[in-house]
Amino acid sequence: MIKSLRKKPLKEETLRKIGIVGTGYIGLVTGLGLADFGNKVTCFDVDYEKIRKTKKTDISPIKEKNIDELLKRNIENKRITFTTNIQELLENSEIIFCMCKYSS
Repeated sequence: MIKSLRKKPLKEETLRKIGIVGTGYIGLVTGLGLADFGNKVTCFDVDYEKIRKTKKTDISPIKEKNIDELLKRNIENKRITFTTNIQELLENSEIIFCMCKYSS
């Protein structure tokens, strides 16, 4: 069992609603880390199938040690959600990080 990243609970006033654009390796891992600290994270991606599978199965498309457990815990605690609707991301975020793959 993976322990929470938090040493002690954060104060409610320090927590934020955070949006992550891109749920690839960097975006998903970043989103899960921020959610595990207690923030409310909304992850957005244009890949409908990736979002659907992640929401439905609680299994990460990324292969990383203990990531499925981290994903499941944060979904159950309603600290992370996934969407393909950009408007939903904008309405539920105070801060947005773009983790989009650069291609030349």
